[in-house]
Amino acid sequence: MTKLLFPLLLCTATTGFAVTTAQFDGGADTPWSGGQFGNPAGPLIGSGNGPDGSDALQLTTDGVNGQGNTVAFGRTIVGPQPVVPFSFDFRLGPQAASADGFSFALLPTSAFGTSGQVGFAGLDEDPDFAGQLAFGFDTWGNGGPFDAGGNGSDYTDISLFWDNNLIASHGGLGGLPDPRGMGLTIDDDTWHNVNGVVNFAAGTVSMTVDAFTIFNNTAVPGLTAYEWRLGIGARTGGEDENAWFDNISVGIPEPASTGLAALGLALLARRRR
Repeated sequence: MTKLLFPLLLCTATTGFAVTTAQFDGGADTPWSGGQFGNPAGPLIGSGNGPDGSDALQLTTDGVNGQGNTVAFGRTIVGPQPVVPFSFDFRLGPQAASADGFSFALLPTSAFGTSGQVGFAGLDEDPDFAGQLAFGFDTWGNGGPFDAGGNGSDYTDISLFWDNNLIASHGGLGGLPDPRGMGLTIDDDTWHNVNGVVNFAAGTVSMTVDAFTIFNNTAVPGLTAYEWRLGIGARTGGEDENAWFDNISVGIPEPASTGLAALGLALLARRRR
């Protein structure tokens, strides 16, 4: 069963932490807003479609051309963070000849505000946008400025963008090996796990997909910390695909919350003696 949740879904925010989290199971997710900027339907919650059999978010739908959907989470911390770890699960398919992919972006609040729906600018599979750090997961070669090899369905490209510039990519024009040659195909209709860290203080980015290292302390020239909120966008064109997402976690606990948690544990241990 699938429940339509466009244009807006709000959940109870996780309190006391600067972490953006979402499992789409009706729990304490960070508030988010869905946007539809192409053909219907907009973002959906699919019951039982997550990697562990729980619910998951669906942004695009196989068999529907011309979709452009987004999910934008509310800001969870005021001001920049020097280090931002992140993790999420995704699933694309069901066939290898699918299109067009998705982006995972730290949206600058100076441009997108601190809450509410956002447009599709900077959230396609090549997420070039001024003042934004983002990752693109591209499943179709469109022959565009960031794609290698012209048009084609047999395509996998995982890219890193900062401030309107392509910094590096596997499989596109960023100079790194094609992920398929590494043994990774991202539109194979299976769940993949992404883990990484944006180290604004050091000016580097690291990311893995499953057991594959995609970026390893990759230097990002000019990278500077900024206030952000999380955005994900997915698109279909003349070809299409299902794009599912689950188990999202971005950011680190606020120091005050961490200190309170540690104090509580210390007091509990003392009480039990």
